[in-house]
Amino acid sequence: MRRLSIIIFAAIAATTAAPAAAQPTLLELRFASEDVPPGGVLQAKLEVTEPKPISTGDGAFAFGPLQEFLGLAVNSPNGDAAAAAVIGGSSVRVSMISPTAELGMEPDYPILTVTMRAPAAAQLGSRVPLTLMTAAEFLDPTGLPYPYSFTPGIATIANGVSVANVTPGSALVPAGGIVTVDGSGFAPDSELRINEVSVAETRFVSSTRLMAVLGQAATMHGRRVEVRNPGTNQRTTYFAFQRTTPLGASADPLFRVVEPAFAQRFFTDAFVDFGPTTTSVPGIALQSIGVAPVLVTLDLLSRGIRLARVSGALPADTRLVRSVAEIFGVNCAAACAVRLHAAAPVQVMGLSGDIARGLAVPILPIVEAQPQLRTTVNAPSVAAGDTLVVAGAFTPGSTPVIADAYVVLRTPSGLMLSLTPSGLVPSLVPFVRGAAWSGTLTHELLRTVVPGGTPAGTYEWLSALAEPGTLNLLSGIATTAFSVVP
Repeated sequence: MRRLSIIIFAAIAATTAAPAAAQPTLLELRFASEDVPPGGVLQAKLEVTEPKPISTGDGAFAFGPLQEFLGLAVNSPNGDAAAAAVIGGSSVRVSMISPTAELGMEPDYPILTVTMRAPAAAQLGSRVPLTLMTAAEFLDPTGLPYPYSFTPGIATIANGVSVANVTPGSALVPAGGIVTVDGSGFAPDSELRINEVSVAETRFVSSTRLMAVLGQAATMHGRRVEVRNPGTNQRTTYFAFQRTTPLGASADPLFRVVEPAFAQRFFTDAFVDFGPTTTSVPGIALQSIGVAPVLVTLDLLSRGIRLARVSGALPADTRLVRSVAEIFGVNCAAACAVRLHAAAPVQVMGLSGDIARGLAVPILPIVEAQPQLRTTVNAPSVAAGDTLVVAGAFTPGSTPVIADAYVVLRTPSGLMLSLTPSGLVPSLVPFVRGAAWSGTLTHELLRTVVPGGTPAGTYEWLSALAEPGTLNLLSGIATTAFSVVP
């Protein structure tokens, strides 16, 4: 997603020639070194040392004798990144994608986390390498491969504290809500911190469970959770993600060992376009992080013709990975696509399976409808002394959203003024922050008398929705023009 400020100012800037594309610079990757107790949970964290925009990535990673793979997640600042991993014992082959190339742009957070359990019989002091098995490939936004360096990490088997799971791992938790942290080695005086979130109270339940009462609302996906025991100064960090329950295993030999890491996008209506599938096996991954079953309908399409339809309930807090042939009972060899309709928001992505290479590539869905915020004015032209009325009309998209609403006035001279409940201000600030948007809504935003001396010319209202606290657009920018006449 482009940032709102870039789009707005690009709309009024003079056209200039694009500079020549710079050669990719070195991408520095590393696994953080960790301590993990015998039988405890290790979260291997693949980090970038300096911000670099990554559009796609592919690599195979090895984790020594660690066992019982528990899940993986990708982290991009705007939540658009997704991944699919083929699990082979203590190794994983991961394919990642970020359509806006935001992956790698936040060096304080790992781009990938892989969560596993250490053997209960592991010897104290033993060291497990966290390493790259074969050559990897990471592409910049133009599709060029980065030259890269990789520094392996070490997992040391040592007594201490370990986080096994955070619940909920991805959902929005309200102020006063509870986040449960499961693990081992917790103490009555354990300190629990959640990055950028106020923890009003930490409750010690047992040596394997802590509970945090949040002092503010927070979306948990990708949050750094730290547990520290003051008496021993032992600590561990864990990046939260939703650990859903798999709905059995695929009959397909590849998809049986594929684990999805979903982008933080939720859909009630979506479209997955596989294109020609003559050399790959198409699959679908679905996930619900809600607390109730969701009725889901899937249509198999080929060149606009529906070949098959299936419907069923996706249980709460579950995920599934299946080939298209398993889901529908038929294959599609050309122009294959799947359309989803869900009674409540779910996560979905396509998978392109390559059995010969042992690889599954994520395919992100297309949103069939975006929310829109548009403005209207009571007259196409006004003069000094006339009353100007500006109204905002919200049209819902495929899913309800929580968003900031921006309404910006562009004057004939190019000056940008943000409309706020208290009036126009010369900075980019939202009219409403963190509002829930669902059904169609029309609301009067401004009623004012045009003052004398207002410069004549064409004015424009620009309006859009953005993720709370960011300039990541959730809608297009709508424009409404009016004139001030002498």
